[in-house]
Amino acid sequence: MEYFTPSGKPPYTPPIFDFAGRMAPRAFLWKKLLYDLLFSVYEITMPENWLLSPFRYMLFGYGSLGVAWSNAYGWVYGPAGVSKTDWQYTPILFELTLANMENAEPIKGIRGINGAVIHIKDDWSGYDLMIDQYAKLLADLDKGIDTNVKQVKYGKIIGTDDKKDAATFEQALIKAEDGDPVVYVNKRLLDADGRLTISNLLGDIARDYIGDKIMETRLMILKDYLTRIGVRTVGLEKREHLLNQEIAENNDETSAEPYCVITSLAPELKLLNAMGCNLSIKPRYDYSGAGQNETKEGAEDGKQNA
Repeated sequence: MEYFTPSGKPPYTPPIFDFAGRMAPRAFLWKKLLYDLLFSVYEITMPENWLLSPFRYMLFGYGSLGVAWSNAYGWVYGPAGVSKTDWQYTPILFELTLANMENAEPIKGIRGINGAVIHIKDDWSGYDLMIDQYAKLLADLDKGIDTNVKQVKYGKIIGTDDKKDAATFEQALIKAEDGDPVVYVNKRLLDADGRLTISNLLGDIARDYIGDKIMETRLMILKDYLTRIGVRTVGLEKREHLLNQEIAENNDETSAEPYCVITSLAPELKLLNAMGCNLSIKPRYDYSGAGQNETKEGAEDGKQNA
């Protein structure tokens, strides 16, 4: 069995790698992870001679692709050059170009006859721009954590009158860092307000470290992305349980995007499968609870009042 990697200009380059040389390495790594999380939302069944990776990157990154039957290669897919649409702007006539097939003629497709153009959004856009923005933001937060750790790990300079005072400060710092509740020093080392300078030092370290807050912000942004693409999450608040209403509201949010994707794909997938293409794209998660925004207590009350 031969495998073909389709593209408008060979060799095929997924959206993610278009930025490989222009994005910081950290952002590029985040972008790959965010694409993987998006891919995990959908279960795809396709013709056996298709490769899953380029198909997913093309469809979800760019937003659309053409699928057509060719007598030479069977069912193939790739970027579609549309030459005619109907009054609702549905592609009727289109052409596909296969990567690494320089001498091959473009494959002509006719909707409902030997193919169709599938798309995941009503405006024919993909996820690449959104993922790019999230990746850069998450990478900036990672950089902030690195910078903050460097800031707090460097030692402070404390002025003393002699080596004996310096040794006293050093021992006091060691004991304080070890968690001793009380550290005794000569009162001569106290400042004018009766405080030990080293206490201010430890306070500065605690005050300067904001890595935990940055990580919490990063987690919030990642959860926001997951909710947008259709992965359920829970709030950052530590609770023993969540009310059914809160869970249902999260279900509503997470089901919104997959619903739009599946309804956009449905008409053309139905056409393709009627022609024997055997292409299926469906969510891996069960969103059947979406829209049922009542608590368990409310549901029980309804049963009793019925």
